[in-house]
Amino acid sequence: MVEDQAVPGLPAALIYEEQVIGPRGPGGSRIVAGSIENIVFLLHFSSVGELWPWDDVTSISQIQADKIRRIVEMNRNN
Repeated sequence: MVEDQAVPGLPAALIYEEQVIGPRGPGGSRIVAGSIENIVFLLHFSSVGELWPWDDVTSISQIQADKIRRIVEMNRNN
């Protein structure tokens, strides 16, 4: 778990990082999991070499959460 990262608008997000050294060198994953009402989602950012920047991980995660939230709202209103 990564304690010092957050996704705005997603207070209960699970944020995880794993760094590895594989056959092609160092790399790893940054993972964001969350839920909006009855929808659970997971975003996985993996790379060889440098890990995805946290700013990119959190901003893309926020965009996806906002899209899910809008769809949930649209379905609730129909």
